[in-house]
Amino acid sequence: MENNFKIVIELSGGLGNQLFQFGVGIYLLSKLSNVEIRYDKSNFKLETTHEGFLLNDFINQARNYNNNCCSFEYKSHLIKKINYAFAWMTNCLCVESVPYQYQNDLLTKRWIYLSGYWQTYKYLQGNSTIEIINDVLKSKYSNLYHNKDIKINNKKIIAVHVRRGDYLHNKNIGYGILPIQYYINAMNFIRKKNIECRFLIFSDDYEYIKKFFDYKDCAIAIDLYESGSAMRDLYLMSICDGMISANSSLSWWGGILQESDNVITPTKWFLDRNESQMKDLFPSKWIKIEI
Repeated sequence: MENNFKIVIELSGGLGNQLFQFGVGIYLLSKLSNVEIRYDKSNFKLETTHEGFLLNDFINQARNYNNNCCSFEYKSHLIKKINYAFAWMTNCLCVESVPYQYQNDLLTKRWIYLSGYWQTYKYLQGNSTIEIINDVLKSKYSNLYHNKDIKINNKKIIAVHVRRGDYLHNKNIGYGILPIQYYINAMNFIRKKNIECRFLIFSDDYEYIKKFFDYKDCAIAIDLYESGSAMRDLYLMSICDGMISANSSLSWWGGILQESDNVITPTKWFLDRNESQMKDLFPSKWIKIEI
């Protein structure tokens, strides 16, 4: 790898965001030659709002496809700032220009540092990202949980993700908490399709959701399984037969990994952006419900 051109990708956020950042690295490996991708995990020395750096197994699995990727962290924040400044001064710093949209110039020059979330399904097309993620999740959890284990009376299972947590406590985060009516409308949409199903509810605020999902065709994930990690929840979502997504990257990945025709997402993810600004976030076949 010594002769390869090195591209550093900054990591931050929870599992969903890290997987997007992981995915853009795999995208670049698939499109460019003589490139090494280095995932910068330095932010997790300071970031305490999520579960920390979660990509180790995914990067190790990716090396089975292409050995030119690894993770690292700068020895100090000062060294990171110096390298960041050098990338900026040499016009080799690529900061995501428009969130949720495919950025054409990622392939037109050799950047040395990428900073952003890169949240679009277009970076997953024509490469091994989804296969790698599925391989890791299955290797960790398939012996514990199976699709047939979450089915009741052979009915399909539709995952429902209710995100509150940091959206509730951090008013500056930019996301709005989805109204319960969105979920009710989405479940009614599925019911009207005459799909024999049950809804499996995931959340970071189970006491709250138990007040609103007391239906015969609903089950609360924490009542069926021990409290788990974001990665465990993502695996369970991925083996369901459909997804009612929150405005959350975690349930976005749940929908993508299912490859189902019954993935529902809200039309509005942010308080301050309209749907046209997020045109590359969702695959066209996903069903959008107004909020």
